[in-house]
Amino acid sequence: MSRQRHKLPFISTALILIGAAMLILELLHYRSESMNVKQKWLPATGTIITSLVSPLQNNGTGKDKTGFTPYFQYHYFVDGREYISEKISQRTVIYRDEAAAQDFVNQFPAGQDINIYYEKGDPANALLELPSYQINIVCISAAAVLIAAGLIMWRFMRI
Repeated sequence: MSRQRHKLPFISTALILIGAAMLILELLHYRSESMNVKQKWLPATGTIITSLVSPLQNNGTGKDKTGFTPYFQYHYFVDGREYISEKISQRTVIYRDEAAAQDFVNQFPAGQDINIYYEKGDPANALLELPSYQINIVCISAAAVLIAAGLIMWRFMRI
């Protein structure tokens, strides 16, 4: 029994250190990705041409595919050349409620000047919303569990 008791400090310390390392690495990765986004996507001024809500079509598979998606068409200039794009973001934007989709569309009426973001190496690729990197919740949760387990073991060793 005393032999197992001597392993507990090592195990609890290892759990805390591994959890802390996972947490630090994920936060550094998040910071790095966030900085890369700002370097990859450059801002420009554009103008909304078309702004409307489009219903999604059910493809007949029997699955409920009801929803509404905003549709925009906008033009912008990069180095004196005009581009036209329809992309909102890197993810697909779908609303279950038509009114919510319309509220989003109302923020960008036709004729309004807007800020867009185009890809540094490909100005034809543009977005209304700057891409954002999401923190990996699974990694953060696992790190928290490891740290908590290590602290609990450490506490019980002292009793």
